Amino acid sequence: MRAPWALALVLAWSAPAAAQDSWGPGPTEPSRPSSPEFGSAETATTAPGGMPPMESEVAPVPEAPEAPDRLPPPPRSPPYRNPTGALVTSGTLGMAIGGNGTSFVLGVGLGYAVVHGVVPGVRGLLVVGHGVGGELALTATLTPPVSWDVTPFLMLEGGRRWLDDLSGWLYGVGGGVYIGNPMSHFGFQLGWVWRRFVVAGTAYDVSTPIGGVSVRF
Repeated sequence: MRAPWALALVLAWSAPAAAQDSWGPGPTEPSRPSSPEFGSAETATTAPGGMPPMESEVAPVPEAPEAPDRLPPPPRSPPYRNPTGALVTSGTLGMAIGGNGTSFVLGVGLGYAVVHGVVPGVRGLLVVGHGVGGELALTATLTPPVSWDVTPFLMLEGGRRWLDDLSGWLYGVGGGVYIGNPMSHFGFQLGWVWRRFVVAGTAYDVSTPIGGVSVRF
């Protein structure tokens, strides 16, 4: 009679072990072997789309720095008439009215601007009246430092004059205006020159209007 009780006791104590075997975790998944390309199974990951991650990423190219704004050009000098260093040539056509009659004058002058508006030079004239004569004189032309299309000027001169059988000293002062753009290489002169021609102590009035063209190089 003792055998059934012993069998029942054995079944009662062995039931938890059987239950543990039936409800316990199933067989474990074998680990993925490591490879040089993907690394170990524990650390390998995949990129989106199933592609493996790249070993290194290309560094972004830095943007080129913005170029600094260009410096403004230096201010230009004012466009004065007869600027420093200019070589000025002029042609003169005039008419002299005096006590000895009327004479027509045709001449050429050459000057150099040592500073703005100060042009010393020399001129030669052909005088045609009752006879044929000529003049050779030193000149100085002064213009103010302005940028006007109509620029006033002052002219001084002194030299020698030959007319027929007479010769003597010549001096004068005059003025007028230049007409034209101060930066242009061409300009027109209009004015009047008060002149005196001195022969043997006698001064003759040889004043004349001025009408000429000046060319600057």
